[in-house]
Formats: sequence, structure tokens, C-alpha cells
Amino acid sequence: MKVYTTDAGTKIILDTGEDLTSGVSLVKIVAKPPSGPAVDLTSEVYETTKILHEKTASTLNTAGEWELQSHVAYTVGDVYRGEVVKLTIHSPLT
Repeated sequence: MKVYTTDAGTKIILDTGEDLTSGVSLVKIVAKPPSGPAVDLTSEVYETTKILHEKTASTLNTAGEWELQSHVAYTVGDVYRGEVVKLTIHSPLT
């Protein structure tokens, strides 16, 4: 399935491989567009080890190759980041 700039409701899911159900104070997906600075995507824990962002028309709305990375902060102060993954966002035909 392709993701388009105008999509809303598409689920972007990153699997951390770690249990995120206890001791976590913050989860987010950091997204770097094809050009410009990285942005934080509002996210939540999904199925114990995954981070979910539900795309809106105003997120991931630039066509091109994006880089995504999970970001998890624990209440004890530790911060972990996942591997960078690439996602191509497409422009719909007009």
C-alpha cells in the first residue's frame, strides 16, 4: 500500500521490539522530511512493542522519501531511539 500526502487515518507503525507497557514516560516518532528539519509525530504505544501514529492531512504531507525513527523515554531518564526507516510519501493525481 502506498501512502499519499493527502491521506488521513493511515496507520504508521514502528516496532521497537521492546516492551513499552511500563516505565515509559514518552513515545513518539521523529520524522525527517525530504528537506527541512525533523518533526515529532504524536504517537502512542500499540500492541505492547510498537509505536503508532495515525496520519492526518497535515502530517507527512510533503512528497518524497521521509526518514522515521522511534523515540522512547523512560521515567528513569533513559532515552532510546530505534533504527531509521525510510518511507516514500506519494503525491496523488490531481
